[in-house]
Amino acid sequence: MNQEKTGAFIAELRKEKGLTQAQLAERFGLSNKAVSKWETGKSLPDASIMIDLCDFLGITVNELLSGERIRVEDYMEKAEETIASVVRISQEEKVATLKELRNRGLYSIVIGMILFVAAIYASYVLNEHRIYGLPQAATMGMLGFIGLIISNGMVSMWKSNRLLKEFKSK
Repeated sequence: MNQEKTGAFIAELRKEKGLTQAQLAERFGLSNKAVSKWETGKSLPDASIMIDLCDFLGITVNELLSGERIRVEDYMEKAEETIASVVRISQEEKVATLKELRNRGLYSIVIGMILFVAAIYASYVLNEHRIYGLPQAATMGMLGFIGLIISNGMVSMWKSNRLLKEFKSK
């Protein structure tokens, strides 16, 4: 599936109907920027309006995603290509999401460690200046919160790494 080809196809069909981007957008309750993004290949129409858009343009969803009119004889082959392309993109998005989750886990651990060192240092400074009571208790109480941040990061990294390994082994 080539988003730029799909976008050019939408633009071609819109022009065949004699519509501007604004008119097509208005027909579906969207902004003309949304139509512009479709036509430049930056995004695809939302699934919630895709069928209505195809009906309006006089094409099938398969033709829309293929970016061209499909002859009846070629329809099944093109449908399989389109489905395979959508699945491949979905898999790539899943891997990217898992990697992002892993990175966020790492960031949580690093930030947690920095906060941990800062809390210990603050506790040391308060102790050196003989400031006890609520400030000291609050500083030490932060350690529990910091522990949660670090453990959340560790679980996120562990889970995302495990899922990435499972996904790549398939």
